Amino acid sequence: METGLLCTSLIFYSTLFLTGGVLLDGKWYLLGNGHNLSFQVRSGMDTYSVLWKNGVIKNPLSEMHDTEYRFLSRRNWTFTHSFLWKNSGPAELHWDGIDLFCDAVLNGNILNSKINSFLRNRWLVTQYLREKDLNKLELRCQSSPAMAEHIAENMKTRGKQVPPPRCWPGDYHGECHVNLIRTTQASFAWDWGPAFPVQGFWNPPELISTKTGLRFGRGFKFFAIPEEDSYTNWTAIISAEVEIPLDSSNDLGENSDICIKYELNDAQETKGQKCGKPIGNEFTMTMFTNNDRLDLWWPNGIQTGPRLYTLDLYLSTPSGGEMDHVTHLVGFRKVELIENKVSSTNPQLGLSFYFRLNGVPVFAKGANWIPARLLPGGHAGLMDVPDSGSDGGAKRLLRSAALAGVNMIRIWGGGRYEPDEFYEEADKLGLMIWHDMMFAVSTYAPKDESSPTDSVEEEIREHIRRLHSHPSIVVWSTDNEVKQAIDDNWYGTKYEDEIEVYVNRFVNSIARIVNEEERLNTTSLYVPRRCLISSPSNGIITEMAGGRDRGSQSKLYGDMHYYVYNGNMWEESRYAVSRFTSEFGIQSLPSALAWRRALDDVNVEAKWNVTGSLMGHRQHHSSGYAFYELAAGVIGKPGRLKDPIATYSRWAYITQLNQMMSYRAHINLLMRHQCRFDSKLSNLTPTDRTSMGAIYWQLNDVWSAPTWSTVDAAGLWKMAHYGAVRECFNTRSFGRIAIHAEFGYVEADWIPDVQFGQKMVTPESFTVLCYTIRSFKPTASWMISVDWSSQKPNCPVPVLKEPIESIRNLCKFDTGIPDSECLLHIRLNKHQGTEDRDSSFTMLGAPVGIAQWPKYPRESRFKLANIVRLPLDSHQYDVPFLAKDAYRFTISSESPELFVWLELDSSLDVEYWFSENAFNLLTKKERTVEIYASSRLTVEPDELQKLVKITSLSTMRESTPDVHHSYNTVLFIALILLIFISFV
Repeated sequence: METGLLCTSLIFYSTLFLTGGVLLDGKWYLLGNGHNLSFQVRSGMDTYSVLWKNGVIKNPLSEMHDTEYRFLSRRNWTFTHSFLWKNSGPAELHWDGIDLFCDAVLNGNILNSKINSFLRNRWLVTQYLREKDLNKLELRCQSSPAMAEHIAENMKTRGKQVPPPRCWPGDYHGECHVNLIRTTQASFAWDWGPAFPVQGFWNPPELISTKTGLRFGRGFKFFAIPEEDSYTNWTAIISAEVEIPLDSSNDLGENSDICIKYELNDAQETKGQKCGKPIGNEFTMTMFTNNDRLDLWWPNGIQTGPRLYTLDLYLSTPSGGEMDHVTHLVGFRKVELIENKVSSTNPQLGLSFYFRLNGVPVFAKGANWIPARLLPGGHAGLMDVPDSGSDGGAKRLLRSAALAGVNMIRIWGGGRYEPDEFYEEADKLGLMIWHDMMFAVSTYAPKDESSPTDSVEEEIREHIRRLHSHPSIVVWSTDNEVKQAIDDNWYGTKYEDEIEVYVNRFVNSIARIVNEEERLNTTSLYVPRRCLISSPSNGIITEMAGGRDRGSQSKLYGDMHYYVYNGNMWEESRYAVSRFTSEFGIQSLPSALAWRRALDDVNVEAKWNVTGSLMGHRQHHSSGYAFYELAAGVIGKPGRLKDPIATYSRWAYITQLNQMMSYRAHINLLMRHQCRFDSKLSNLTPTDRTSMGAIYWQLNDVWSAPTWSTVDAAGLWKMAHYGAVRECFNTRSFGRIAIHAEFGYVEADWIPDVQFGQKMVTPESFTVLCYTIRSFKPTASWMISVDWSSQKPNCPVPVLKEPIESIRNLCKFDTGIPDSECLLHIRLNKHQGTEDRDSSFTMLGAPVGIAQWPKYPRESRFKLANIVRLPLDSHQYDVPFLAKDAYRFTISSESPELFVWLELDSSLDVEYWFSENAFNLLTKKERTVEIYASSRLTVEPDELQKLVKITSLSTMRESTPDVHHSYNTVLFIALILLIFISFV
């Protein structure tokens, strides 16, 4: 292991208030592999990021650098920092997120670090500090892949079973045995991302003077308890963790009285104080009872919103000497996971599975969250955010989710426990959180109580205590797909042996710890969050069986992960109606901007080839290029263009469109069946909700590649985020239409917008409009009325189900027009007028069947007009990032255009967001659109037309003339040569 170097950067600290600490940020050095590099620390840092920022390597996230730079992860590296310490008395060093096999060394003294990147290290360092002199802190790290292999070999030597899988599939280009170490499980590669085994730290260390005594710890629990069967009178109980200095010999529980004063702001001056003795290191107190002046915390989409209160806590001695002060955001809500029989007469039909917030059943409109970054010192994906290593990119992604109507984020078990700021942002946005513990897909070793390095239980306790107060978190889960891997024998193991190991680790240890930390023993009225045994699972059935029920993918219980990669994925029949689908999805390509940022040289044409070696390197799924053919089989193959970037964009368009319509179909299927069984059981009436969750895979990306994301690595919304997520999830007061055509029928349902304490708002009627791709004038229309008095409250309502043959007759479509060119749109009629949504239409056939679109000169097919620059003021709250420029324009076409897609020229290297995108010009020939840019566009409004690239279903197949005819030209030249040769 390399030794550190004493650096000359000095940090002077003069005064510490209360028990506040000072971050050891600023100038650091990295040593190893012949390098001695300086860098600035503001948050986290790692070897790859330091080497990149110093110009030693290129961007690790570009090209094939994930494997080309892999040798760096096999070296040992040392981080060093020097500082002055001018405070006398006891001091502690706290360091959170050391990743992973690293020794912290202070002035030559080795501190015992925890071999767990999810834990905080805390050391008493008084005896090691040089007061008023230069101090040297080192972090000496060893290779994580090498250490994982060493652990595996050691297990074999001791005759212990090494839990499979040994390595990931070769397509991942990953490392082995990540399930033996406590780091980000995805850091050794996944099917959506690269391997970057980390050496570094996720947070800078903090030096704390403890001479003032006690301080608040990181743990804080907030118990909001409504009066039984009421959501107006609330009791609030808190449990605050109090840390005693490591140098103290006092027993906190027996010998020390403390006082905690609280102030709940914006709650009519609710304040108070309690003094007493903590139990262990927790101080529990009732703040108030029967408070009826509080607003409730609701998920995103409920009009009253996610109401939060600021809670200030002051820690003091009984004599009034203040020792510490912290601030928390809290919310008042009751969450229940409901699992009732869905049929009182047919118990074999299973149980419901849904979340009830403050007494209201909530359909989970969700997205799965993978880590925004794999490198502690890196950016979120390839986004241009101010500070690398910060969480600005994560907040932007959460905002993108909320703006699209998402109300639940599932923090997936292959990532990390997120920082406090992440959960605070989710609290503010009303994003419910389904939270896995950090175990995924692999099998894991049993609990080893004799091993000092088995720190999983400490890990679980620390994070449950840290996160408990966040109203956004509604459920815990022990892991992602670990039980399914055992149930379905993914790794060829013996079920009886593996399930016992699973129960030992995940049921008897992890789930037990979560449930212990969630309980409030002082009252039975508090409903703790559930801890699910794995995802997917059979919910309460799995818990009652102690994790030993076999078969985790039932449609009748719990949650399901459902993927399908064949056939026409625009059809609902490709998917299953489950009680709760917590994963589903399909791949698409990223935007041209995101792909451009993954290239070292954008002028190398081969790098833009969607079947080239670079794309193949980043395609980690075994199906590979089959995803392209899947899209082309429904939409048609894009035309070839001379410009390789334009050709790339065409393929991105069809894969993103296929993803969009796949997600729309799957979401619609699940939302339509909230209150009814699938078609095989249509004669039965359920007694509880039957399908109440759609959480797609996945929201975000860590790099630019073919993945399942709806927001790419550059932070740009893909078509699916506009046209499926936002179209299906965003609430409208009069609800929306879910419509599809298959099996010879057109079927449409009205999906209501459910609000708390309000009567269901319904349209007066519906208008069916018939179009062809050749005219904005409907061929026919008719009205549909619904007897609302006979419908279940807050349930989807059937509006239309007719054979396609009957629809063609009603629409007066000519017999010669193929189904693919026939369009059906349903309009909502209400008192104030009408409402059209792009998702309220269907094609009667697949678009690949369109033989010929109406022909117009390319330059006149679309027209941008009325372009004006917008002031950046009140519109900012509707944009996922802080915009530096904005324009408004109208776009029009000569005839109906479907799936119109707008992009800003990628050569500008500017991130952008359109207020409308992936839309149709069908019921109207023009639309007003706003564009927001992350950087100032130094162009006049009339120049914007050249920078906005437009693709639609009609233009997607167009080819550059000389490319389109090149094959015929070659044949013609060959024919002339043959004729010439024959004469010779």
